[in-house]
Amino acid sequence: MRIVVLGAGLIGVASAWFLAADGHEVIVVDPTHPVTAGLKDFRIVDETYKYQWIDPHAHLLLATDDSTSDRPLAWSRTYRNARVCYIQLGHGLSAYNDAGFRKIVVQAIRWAAKV
Repeated sequence: MRIVVLGAGLIGVASAWFLAADGHEVIVVDPTHPVTAGLKDFRIVDETYKYQWIDPHAHLLLATDDSTSDRPLAWSRTYRNARVCYIQLGHGLSAYNDAGFRKIVVQAIRWAAKV
């Protein structure tokens, strides 16, 4: 896969493989990062990935201990001069109806855009 980054930053919100009807516990790994500032652990009904490759230079922001998912749910890093934030969650209305998820998306956009 080749990724081209234009401008100040990039965020990714993915589609996925497994939907846990009872939800996933989302653990805020780094509450001091601007993307996760002000957030506490929360539960969300959403799809997640299993067996994905994650760059070892990525900074883990959100995680889960759910065995149906890989641990990382969101991460950030810098690529050249761009800020990159990847959020695995966000597959449907249940995610977007969650205040915690919406806050992460807004804060990720602001952080990536450097505003």
